[in-house]
Amino acid sequence: MALFAGIGVGIVSALKQNRWQDYLAMSFAVVGISIPLFVIGPLLQLILGLKLRWLPISGWITSRDGWKTLILPALTLSFPYFAYIARLSRASILEVLRSDYVRTARAKGLSEGVVIGKHVLKGGLLPVVSYLGPAFSGIITGSLVVESVFAIPGIGRVFVQSALNRDYTLIMGEVIMECLIPFIIAMLVNEIKAGCGFGTIAYYGGILFGMACLALGFGAAAGAASATAACGFGKNLRKDLFYRVQAFSFENIDRFSSASLVTRMTTDVSNVQNAYMMIIRVAVRSPLMFLFAIIMSYVMGGRLALMFVVVVPILAFGLILVVRKALPTFKRVFRRYDRLNESIAENVRGIRAVKSFVREDYERQKFGAAAEDIRADFTRAERIVAVNAPLMQFCLYTNMVIVLYFGSELIIRSAGLELDVGQFSAMLTYGFQILMSLMMLSMVYVMITIADESARRIVEVLDEVPSLTSPENAETIVRDGSVDFESVSFKYAKRAERFTLSDISLHIRSGQTVGILGGTGASKSTLVQLIPRLYDATEGVVRVGGVDVRRYDLTSLRDQVAVVLQKNELFSGTIRDNLRWGNPNATDAELVEACKLAQAHDFIQQFPDKYDTWIEQGGSNVSGGQKQRL
Repeated sequence: MALFAGIGVGIVSALKQNRWQDYLAMSFAVVGISIPLFVIGPLLQLILGLKLRWLPISGWITSRDGWKTLILPALTLSFPYFAYIARLSRASILEVLRSDYVRTARAKGLSEGVVIGKHVLKGGLLPVVSYLGPAFSGIITGSLVVESVFAIPGIGRVFVQSALNRDYTLIMGEVIMECLIPFIIAMLVNEIKAGCGFGTIAYYGGILFGMACLALGFGAAAGAASATAACGFGKNLRKDLFYRVQAFSFENIDRFSSASLVTRMTTDVSNVQNAYMMIIRVAVRSPLMFLFAIIMSYVMGGRLALMFVVVVPILAFGLILVVRKALPTFKRVFRRYDRLNESIAENVRGIRAVKSFVREDYERQKFGAAAEDIRADFTRAERIVAVNAPLMQFCLYTNMVIVLYFGSELIIRSAGLELDVGQFSAMLTYGFQILMSLMMLSMVYVMITIADESARRIVEVLDEVPSLTSPENAETIVRDGSVDFESVSFKYAKRAERFTLSDISLHIRSGQTVGILGGTGASKSTLVQLIPRLYDATEGVVRVGGVDVRRYDLTSLRDQVAVVLQKNELFSGTIRDNLRWGNPNATDAELVEACKLAQAHDFIQQFPDKYDTWIEQGGSNVSGGQKQRL
């Protein structure tokens, strides 16, 4: 659509002004920029689509809206430049052909096409800074004209949406400004060499200052937008994880340790969030910087740009090797985090037992061993990744030496016709930008791979299907308190060979008090947990009020069938807050009545703050019996 829109703008220009040169130049310019940009597209598809199956961005990139959002801002920001070149093309080419520069080039046997191309680009790059705003508005207006004249629906809206797409427009603007700055510096160097006055220096200095401010503004805004998007993504991911865990049955929770779930909702989400921010900031910026720096280095240095062919593969190969060596160690680190968190959680929960049996030294040793394993693995991985910096410096200075040697020789040999001092200085800057973009891509790849392991662990939780759900047209009223077990058998794991409960048949009348006796591990608690459907029976039927518990709405069933588990949990907050877990709308009178029935009112009255007494985490400031009554 962007390509057709650009050609359409050229058609309108040709029809209105009868200048076929404008249309031709516009068409070739659009096609020229479309090809490299659509090379970046599959590259991003490869990196993001294959490595980030766990993120919605993979589907976003492959969707039509994703391509529109990614590609069109780049094309839209480029159109003013194309439009300006189209206006300048005829005059620029005639001027260049008439110039003494070309006559001298012909005498030395240099390519006229290269000379013409360089001067046309030079004629368009500098003025585009001042023409950017008006030309940008003109392109949007032109696209709306194309939409109405040629009846191509949506082109105008697409351009407007692309222009307003904040993140990628800002990144594109930052890259363009950074790539134009060396070009302007090269022109300034040549002007100074030619003995220009202070006015010329101030003119170019003002342009450089303005472009630097634009680059700073674009970069800061893009960074802020990326951080906002990544933080929002992290918040939503944590929320989805928490909500998924809340929907789990006991059977689902048994598949993950509590320490593992904590790690997944904290460390793993943070890793994925950081990778996401790197993706939407650096993974888009670096390929664009690499592409534009390569193009500009060729425009400025011609054959000298081929020197990068030697250095870039060395850096790319080294970075790939470093990453492949470090990744297995990074993956192992996250498995060790589970062990560390499990040690911490176990120690905190059993702190009374630890102190009672004077086992502090043992717990310190166990924690120290887990922490040491993480330190050793991280150190090993970081030592490998640390090779990136010296490798980058080696390639950078090697590239600088090559450019200095061959560039100076080319300047002397061609008497400044093929390469002047300004172009020479710009080549050094573009070489730095090319290598730095590769370096940033390697960092992104490391971050993505680290996050890929974290994402796999997150997806395990998100993909876990709750084993207990409410049926359609569920029963919501429990008629009475009768409980029936009909040939009930149960096992915790489906693959287990033996049943925990086997062929249990039992009838308990409504209002009847029944005690179930058995030794430790006889599955008394398991039997009770089948009544409110905390687990589903593997075989047989459990009925409450004469109705199969699987036919009840889960919330309604558990509201009307109360279970006091052997291990009681109270949550941080007041006694009043904890009591209202059963009924959030309960009045104070109802709370007092319930506590009197549970024989809890008397000891609550003994607290200074009574029902507003603060309960510490886990109910550590009340006794076990008081926990059960509450």
